[in-house]
Amino acid sequence: MAWSEHTDAAPQPTGYLFAASAQGFWHYITQGSAIDCTANGVPADIAVMLRGCRK
Repeated sequence: MAWSEHTDAAPQPTGYLFAASAQGFWHYITQGSAIDCTANGVPADIAVMLRGCRK
């Protein structure tokens, strides 16, 4: 997960979910403030540790 910064123009930060490829590169999965991470392939035990993942 990566998060945008809070600014006056964008008061609510947005989370960005990435996953590592087999080659070791990061690729974008989705964005939002309450992401269903397990539906996007994140194991439940990891999702609970990530800010912005719905439980």
